[in-house]
Amino acid sequence: MHYDDLRSEGSARRAGSVHLASLILLGDIRRIVPYMRGAVVVEEMMRTHVVLPRDLVEAVDRLVGQRKRSEFVAAAVRERLDRENLRAALRETAGSLNLADYPEWSTPEKTSAWVRELRREDDQATERKLRRQAR
Repeated sequence: MHYDDLRSEGSARRAGSVHLASLILLGDIRRIVPYMRGAVVVEEMMRTHVVLPRDLVEAVDRLVGQRKRSEFVAAAVRERLDRENLRAALRETAGSLNLADYPEWSTPEKTSAWVRELRREDDQATERKLRRQAR
């Protein structure tokens, strides 16, 4: 498939209908995300003008090189957005659980013991399944 076809059609395509090598070659222009059942999501990119302090740009260039600068900045912005969204979600839900209803969460030690017990129970269930399958 030609680049102009990808640009005009956009969004998701089945991996079988788009030549994977073409997608890889366009990797610096579009972000390619593998999706379940062979689908590929092609994220549309947009050019923008961002002013950054010289020392930041030089540090990024030393770390990843000029040709990977946009990819690095995009990852940093995405990471910060994720953090801010998580912070907002935590603020919105703070206090929604009554700790009296969850005594196993009352101290860090009790929480750790609760997690260990859940993991032990899960390990036991997995072992039982594997024994049944081995029969």
